[in-house]
Amino acid sequence: MKTVVLVLVLLAAGLAGGYFARPQIEPLVGGPREVEGVVVAERTEDDRLVLTLRVADETMLATFHNRAGDIAELVSPGDTITLRVRGTSVFADDAPIVRVARPGDAAAETAGPEADADADADAGVAPDAEPEDPEAPTAPEDAPEETEQPEEPPRA
Repeated sequence: MKTVVLVLVLLAAGLAGGYFARPQIEPLVGGPREVEGVVVAERTEDDRLVLTLRVADETMLATFHNRAGDIAELVSPGDTITLRVRGTSVFADDAPIVRVARPGDAAAETAGPEADADADADAGVAPDAEPEDPEAPTAPEDAPEETEQPEEPPRA
């Protein structure tokens, strides 16, 4: 009887220790990491979506069962997608999507201030012009202008 109680106590202690020590152990055994890759192919099978990603110098296969239709509308071949995956496997099942960038979006982010100046020039904004203050009070354009009316003399 004492042996059974001792085994149950040790089992409970081991489970509780594993649960509470998980945040400290995950980095050692390959906790979640973000992986960024380009979508090479997209395939829909039954109720799941399969994406083939080109990540650095390898290929990754990401499979989505939950919200497959929504993800299929969000992602298309050529997009850069960032997934949060566990471990170092080349297979990811229902990995959370951190961000999706279209091919044109990535160029705008990495272009820097020169692209902003070119965009301002195309829009007709002077390079040194101060941007308008969005909180500055402005007069409504369609409001009638106020004109001073002469005071009427008091009636007796």
